[in-house]
Amino acid sequence: MENPLELASVLVVEDEQFSQDFIVQLLKWIGLGDIETADNGAEALEKLAARGSAVDLIITDVSMPEMDGYELIRRVRLGAVENCQDVPIIVLTSHDTEKNVRHARVLKIDSFFVKPPSKVVFERAIRRIVADRIKAATDAAESP
Repeated sequence: MENPLELASVLVVEDEQFSQDFIVQLLKWIGLGDIETADNGAEALEKLAARGSAVDLIITDVSMPEMDGYELIRRVRLGAVENCQDVPIIVLTSHDTEKNVRHARVLKIDSFFVKPPSKVVFERAIRRIVADRIKAATDAAESP
């Protein structure tokens, strides 16, 4: 396959439609094939549970109604959805405070970006995270 990122599945959790559309377009530009969206953490948990398999990456906003990004991450990390505890997570936020960065690190996120993210830096992080995950899955599938 020419672009292994086409195999990756991503869940974008963002309540602002403009930001959600921007992130989805950026992911398509990078070459990701399976992109799903949710408007808040509660909807994201429902979609993850309904999938039957883990996504390769979750990209989530912090401030959202009903369930914020930190609660979503906490529940994912604690196993609220089967097989999703170790899914890489990127946090996007409008609020670049030390408290937000510290909170995200405690929850074991893989990357932290202030909106709007730089295309180049965002792409580099996604390629690193997703390519590593796909390579590990491919290696495991090829092992006897």
